[in-house]
Amino acid sequence: MKVTELKRNLKELPKERLIKDIVDLFKKSEFVEDYYISKYGDDNSLSVLIKHKDFGRQDYQLQKRRLLNLRKFAVIKH
Repeated sequence: MKVTELKRNLKELPKERLIKDIVDLFKKSEFVEDYYISKYGDDNSLSVLIKHKDFGRQDYQLQKRRLLNLRKFAVIKH
């Protein structure tokens, strides 16, 4: 599903249904919960930042490892 199709479908839903869906996502997904806490929370916003402060660094290290492993098998033409 593309974003435009999602938007079209969401526009057809009543506001109460959208609120219910967002609350369900909030309860089921830690990432959604962190997003809404960081967007609308007060003091908890800082806790979300502290919780994810090393996420970018870990992601970078993972990508670097994948690239190095890929280079082992890649045929590079100069």
